[in-house]
Amino acid sequence: MQTFEELTDQGPFGAGRVTLGFAFDLFFLPPDVVKGVFSQVKSRGVRTITTHGSVSLGNVVQSLASLDLLDESIIISHGGEIRSADAKLIKRAGAHISSTPSSELQMAMGRPYCFDASFIDGGVAGDSIGLQDNASLGVDCHTITGGSILTEARIGLQNARNTFGEYHMKQGKIPRTVPDSLSVEAAFNLATVKGAEATNMSKDVGRIAEGFKADLVIFDALSPSMVAAAQHDPVAAIILHSTPADIDTVIIDGVIRKRNGKLLPVMVDAAARNVTDEATLDWVTVARRIISSRARMQTEIDKMDFEHISDALFKVFHIDESRLVDVK
Repeated sequence: MQTFEELTDQGPFGAGRVTLGFAFDLFFLPPDVVKGVFSQVKSRGVRTITTHGSVSLGNVVQSLASLDLLDESIIISHGGEIRSADAKLIKRAGAHISSTPSSELQMAMGRPYCFDASFIDGGVAGDSIGLQDNASLGVDCHTITGGSILTEARIGLQNARNTFGEYHMKQGKIPRTVPDSLSVEAAFNLATVKGAEATNMSKDVGRIAEGFKADLVIFDALSPSMVAAAQHDPVAAIILHSTPADIDTVIIDGVIRKRNGKLLPVMVDAAARNVTDEATLDWVTVARRIISSRARMQTEIDKMDFEHISDALFKVFHIDESRLVDVK
């Protein structure tokens, strides 16, 4: 918390575009301690607090609600085991879910909560969810997935369409259409304005409109991935066909950060120059330092006893090990 306060004193960063959020998973602590942490964080102007929705960590929605801490600042990563009663609490409080389809689908977290029609069967929990209005997308950890929000939108959409179609297929039916909640426009909104809403920034970013930050991503409509598709339906081309390589230009707050498909050098904040010893950084320099850092970390990782570390982490986070199963 001391480090957190020091950082809030120094921020915001990046010419005002980077502000601190807060992450918290320790709901097993005494209620007064948890409330005290949240009070301290909010007194520092933090607008976004995230917590993992995870089966192993218990029902965080109920924990937050019981402590009177569930409000519009809360983003629940993944969701966990949400029932309809939990969904009602989330919507009533104006809180949000951040779905990360790539990691959720490969890590036994259940289907992503970002598309309502994916739960036409009532979901694993056995009752309706309906959280798309309070959903957004994230990329989770770059160590296990890619870093593209649009890729997450595509994977989440296709998984939801498959679940929707399978529900009808098992009844011997074939749906002629998909609902609006499974449209490419709905996926595009999750990747743009819904993320802005979740982070309480929808008055500044997420739309191309007068008074908003000049944040623009410009695609090459003639790239091999997008040609013809973009001329037919630009939104469908972005959601169903594009890759990050198709992004020609990125403008952030009116400043060009990527041009002709290449990241441009950036000015280093004064506070960070004692770390980099450079006034500007280009991508090649950053990439080389990442590779060097990875090598140092791997050397330390190779020394670790992961069985011992796992046991310690289970105890620290009060994870119920009786729910773990060995499968072949």
